[in-house]
Amino acid sequence: MNQQSPYMSIFLMLVMLAFIIPMIIGMWKVFDKAGQAGWKCLVPVYNLVVMLKIVGKPMWWVICITGSAFVSVLGTALGIAGMIYLIFSFALTILCWVFSIWMLNMMSKSFGKEEGFTAGLVLLPFIFIPILGFGTSRYQGPYGDPVLFREHKNQNGDRFDFENDVLEWFLVTLPI
Repeated sequence: MNQQSPYMSIFLMLVMLAFIIPMIIGMWKVFDKAGQAGWKCLVPVYNLVVMLKIVGKPMWWVICITGSAFVSVLGTALGIAGMIYLIFSFALTILCWVFSIWMLNMMSKSFGKEEGFTAGLVLLPFIFIPILGFGTSRYQGPYGDPVLFREHKNQNGDRFDFENDVLEWFLVTLPI
């Protein structure tokens, strides 16, 4: 029987905490910058609800982002197995990833960052979340809700928003 040294367990726990603690503190600061109470980042699922409010997306996105976990728990509880369940579960997992990355993109845009920063949030969150929280970027409004985003930007005199302004121009000028 191969037993692991207790020192190795302590070392691994310290390494894990070295990654997790900066992310928690950084997310606390991100919530503060967006006008939300920082403690809300500590409550599971509720932090997702608040993050969706920060980025301007509806609450039904919670189901899209957490759906895979619910299906896995339900499938395990009911003892469901089989190819159809596996395919459905896999497709739902991909959907959850897509919505999660989309939400992170809107979070970075809500703070004036671009897609490269989103890639950093997805691949190296333990570095980029603290950068977002402690950096000089400021909250520019909920990017996922164009009306509120534009109102917030107009109140603060921010730069021209190419994506939303061009989209609005096409919708107004095209005969639909």
